Amino acid sequence: MLSWLLDPALIASVVAGTLYIVGGHRRLHPHPRRWRWGARQWRTLAFAAGLGTVVLALDSPIDSLSDQLFSVHMLQHTLLLTAAPLLLVLGAPGMRWWRCLPLGARRWLARRLSTSHALALTSRILHWERLAVALFVGDLWIWHLPALYDLILKSLAVHYLEHATFLVVGILLWLQVLDSAPWRCRLGYIGRAATLLATIGGWLLAVVLAFAPAPLYPGYADLASRPWGLSPLVDQQLGAGVMWGLGSIATSVGISLSIYRWFEADQQREDAIRSGERLAGRRWGQGPGPAPGPLPEPDQTGGGSAPGPERGHGP
Repeated sequence: MLSWLLDPALIASVVAGTLYIVGGHRRLHPHPRRWRWGARQWRTLAFAAGLGTVVLALDSPIDSLSDQLFSVHMLQHTLLLTAAPLLLVLGAPGMRWWRCLPLGARRWLARRLSTSHALALTSRILHWERLAVALFVGDLWIWHLPALYDLILKSLAVHYLEHATFLVVGILLWLQVLDSAPWRCRLGYIGRAATLLATIGGWLLAVVLAFAPAPLYPGYADLASRPWGLSPLVDQQLGAGVMWGLGSIATSVGISLSIYRWFEADQQREDAIRSGERLAGRRWGQGPGPAPGPLPEPDQTGGGSAPGPERGHGP
């Protein structure tokens, strides 16, 4: 039960995807003079970690135990809904996949896509953060309805569909708050924090599961035995804790970073204003010091100050 369940198709797809990304990176820099650890390497690491998280959720003891323990199933859902999408978006694979194509194919596709009205409409829809939040919250609640959840435990095809939708809506949500080339986030920092905060509507499901007086899912409650002797109700409460605790870590960090960046950008704007004022002062000969005193008052008889003695003449 605790042995790795190595699915050849899944492993092959992950290896192919990793090689594809590495190939795109090498195409960008075919003859590097010196290897350096920078942003590109961090993105490669993030994408590899995202693929590894998918493997951990679907091709490890987590997958086998998820049929017997509701709490482990919630751990699997949390990995697919929050952790894996976040890492994949941070990996920004789009441009690397694009550059792996032959130059002629890229030029042909670029001409077609640049004039595609369908692509423009799709881009506007995908940039609609309210839709992303609604899909995220709705997907989480719908798949955890008791009748549909029991169907997931009985049908492998429906189970795969659930996992696929978790990944898709998770990626769509994180694309609203992160830049992932060629994707550009259109929200400000406060908008990003508000978008992530709105997903709390999905995690409120954990409150329902934690305070339910009885098990909600017959597929787990009717099991003759379960690992470690956990009762169905305790298992359900543990699953609620996993969903609320682990599931909210990424969004909480994202909200905190967005607010921090907003304060940082505001401070930079204030510094820029002060720098502009000092520069304007230097242009007018005032310098960075205090402003000069008032100009001398003109002479009562002729306007202007009284002239001093002329050169070359006595008093």
